Amino acid sequence: MHASACLLVVSLGAIAPLGASADTLERRREAFVLRGLFGFGYLRQTSAAQTVQGPSGTFALQVGWMLDPALGLFGEVTSASATGPSFEPNGVFADGDEDVDASMTGLGAGVLWYPGPENLALTLSIQAATADQTERDDDGETKRRYTGGWGFGTTLTLGRDWAVDENWALGAAAVASFARLPDKGQSGPVHHDGAFGVAFTVRFD
Repeated sequence: MHASACLLVVSLGAIAPLGASADTLERRREAFVLRGLFGFGYLRQTSAAQTVQGPSGTFALQVGWMLDPALGLFGEVTSASATGPSFEPNGVFADGDEDVDASMTGLGAGVLWYPGPENLALTLSIQAATADQTERDDDGETKRRYTGGWGFGTTLTLGRDWAVDENWALGAAAVASFARLPDKGQSGPVHHDGAFGVAFTVRFD
């Protein structure tokens, strides 16, 4: 958890000093908005039986509508996946096995807020989330899979956008996702999952 917290702090620090852009509140309008986030970070899954963690890729797609130049609503899908994570204690999976993936997925809705003309972008979403661990054989087919049940999740992003033209903007953001999940078909143990990272953002409106 210490490594995850450090990564989030570094992520926020990296985007804080960036300057303002020409993409002001006046440019944004009541309209369809599409945002994609693509980056890297760290995934951690914990339960009473095991802790799974490792570097991960992160992805999010937000599709919605700007209610006014500063506020929008969106639907969202998010995903974080770690290949060859570590396991404590080791069970059926081995540490660093590149045929093993641990992942976390969320489906939900949220709020996009631009608090000022400096183009800071803040999003908060509430999700139905799940997680799994998958082992593939030499042909890439699924050999073994453990899936958690669906539970409560949330994702928070904080970043900045810079206008490229009238409809497109690029940016960077810190991303943090959390979930509390039951084991599938059981009343427990409960999984606590977290993913933290830095992402490049693309916005179309």
